[in-house]
Amino acid sequence: MRVHRDNRVSCPYFNLAPSLIPGTDLILTTGRHFANYHAQHVPVAVLTPPIDFPFMRFYQLWHPSRHRSAAHAWLRGMLTAASQELRDLRDMQRT
Repeated sequence: MRVHRDNRVSCPYFNLAPSLIPGTDLILTTGRHFANYHAQHVPVAVLTPPIDFPFMRFYQLWHPSRHRSAAHAWLRGMLTAASQELRDLRDMQRT
């Protein structure tokens, strides 16, 4: 298809990206939930892409100094359990 990305803008915080789009011919490629949320606050159009994108994967990342922190371990465990429940619900809906 000879299509490539031409990264025109970078910003230090991803949540800032939708605010950079209005009034330009730029495209922001992101997840639908993120796009729909920000479309309620800034004048952007959320469109179906012309090609299928792979599912987005999310990762938990933390600073090595917090690896053994009981509070961080608890939070990571809670996030892991919640994401597993969501995957289970999604899989049940597909069957």
